[in-house]
Amino acid sequence: MKERPILFSEPMVRAILAGRKTVTRRVKSGERCPYGIPGDRLWVREAFATAIPGCPNGICYRADHNDRKGDGPSNPIRWRPSIHMPRWASRILLEVVDARPERLWGITGEDAMREGLDKRTCAKVFEAAAHGCDLEYRCWIANDRTGEDVGESVVFCRTCAEKRIRKTRNRDDLMPYGDRGCVMEEDGARYCEDCGQELRVSLTRHGIKTLIRELEGNLGKTYCALSDGDFAYLFDLCDGIGDYSEEDLPGLAHIAFAALWDSINARRGYPWIDNPWVWRIEFKVLDKDGKQ
Repeated sequence: MKERPILFSEPMVRAILAGRKTVTRRVKSGERCPYGIPGDRLWVREAFATAIPGCPNGICYRADHNDRKGDGPSNPIRWRPSIHMPRWASRILLEVVDARPERLWGITGEDAMREGLDKRTCAKVFEAAAHGCDLEYRCWIANDRTGEDVGESVVFCRTCAEKRIRKTRNRDDLMPYGDRGCVMEEDGARYCEDCGQELRVSLTRHGIKTLIRELEGNLGKTYCALSDGDFAYLFDLCDGIGDYSEEDLPGLAHIAFAALWDSINARRGYPWIDNPWVWRIEFKVLDKDGKQ
C-alpha cells in the first residue's frame, strides 16, 4: 500500500466531505496510473492557512470559508495554494477503490453526479459558463403565480407576448405574459397562441426534457457550439425557474461536467471536444486511523 497526494478545489473538497464525490477524472499520461491501484491511499491537498487563532490545531481550510480572502476585512487570511500543503496538514484521507483508463466521453450523467455535481454546483458551473448573459424567458406562460388552478394555460412566444404587453394598459393584466410560472405539461410541444410557432424551448417539462436530451445526446458533437444563452437557460433551470424535476439532474450534471472540464483543462491542451484519455479513479473516504 502506498500513499500519494492529490489536489482538489474547494467545491470538490466540500463535495467529498458531504459524501457526494466518490469519483475523479484526471488526464492520462503514461501507462501507469499516478494515483495508484485499488487499496492505495490518497491524501488530499487543498488551499489552507496555518497559525490561525481559533482554528483546530491552528489550521484553516479555504473550503470551509465563504469569503475566499478570509473572515472579512478585519481578519484577513493569507491562503496558501493546495500544491504547498504538507502531509501533516491534510485532513482528508482516501482509499482507491478502482482506477482505470477510459475516454472522457465515456462518462454518464450518473457518473457526473458521482463527480460531485449536484444541482447547486451545476448552477455555479452554468453561471460561470454563461459569462454574465441574463436571458429573458423563452416564452411567457399564462399561469397563476400562487400556483392556484387558473384553468387552461395559454402560452406565447416572446415577440407576441411583448406585443400584448405593449397594448395592455392595466398592469394587473401583464401577469399572464410576464409570469415566471410554468405549467405541468407532458403531452408534447407548446405553440404560441397568436402566431402558432412551436415553442421548442420552454419552461415546461416537454421543453426542459427536449433541451437536455438534445444537448446530452450530442454532447461530443455540439458542446463547443453551446452559446452563453444556452448556459444562462441551464443556470435559470438549476436556480429554480421552470418545471425542474430531480430526473433532470443526471443530464444537467453531464453537461455541467463538460463545461467544468473545459474551464480547467482546455487551456492545458485537453479540451472536451478532443475526447482525451483519462484515468477514472473511484475512492472512499477514510478516517484519520485509516478506517472507512
